[in-house]
Amino acid sequence: MEVLNKIANNSKWTQLIFNDQIIVRGRILSPSEAEGAALSAALVAAAVAPKKDLQNMQNLQNKFEKEETTVDEFVEIMGKVNPAKLLELSKSNDQILCSCIQQVSDNNGKTWEQFKFCMKETDQKPNENIIWVGLLNKIDKESMLDHCMQGHLKARERIMVMV
Repeated sequence: MEVLNKIANNSKWTQLIFNDQIIVRGRILSPSEAEGAALSAALVAAAVAPKKDLQNMQNLQNKFEKEETTVDEFVEIMGKVNPAKLLELSKSNDQILCSCIQQVSDNNGKTWEQFKFCMKETDQKPNENIIWVGLLNKIDKESMLDHCMQGHLKARERIMVMV
C-alpha cells in the first residue's frame, strides 16, 4: 500500500556529516525510546550537579557568550560538575546514534550501503562500513541526536496530515 510506504518513510532522516563528505540515513526513536532517553538524560543531568548549579551554569554560559563573565567565575561553577556523569550522558547519546544510523552514501544519495557507528575505536572496520562514533564532530553529533529525538514528533504531525 502506498500510504504505508509514506508513513514508513516518515521514520527516516538524512544528514551530511564529516564536512559534507558523506550522507547518513538514520531512523527516529520511537516515542517510548525518546521518552526513555530524555528521562535518562534528565536523571544524569540531576546527578551532574545540583539544580541550582545547573541553572547557574546556563546563566554563566549566556554571560560567557556575551563576554560578560570572568574565567574565575567559569572555573568556580564548573568545579561543581561531576565529570563521570557527563561522560555517562555522552555515552548514552553515542548509543542512540549507534542504534539509529543505518545507511551511508558517498554519492549524494544515489546509492546507499549498510552503515553503523560503533562505541569503541578498536571495533571500527572501515572496510565493512563500521566507524567509531567518537570521530564525529560536535555539530554533526548534536544535529543527528536532534533528528533521532525530535523526529517522532515531526513524523506524527506529517502522518496526521496524510491520514
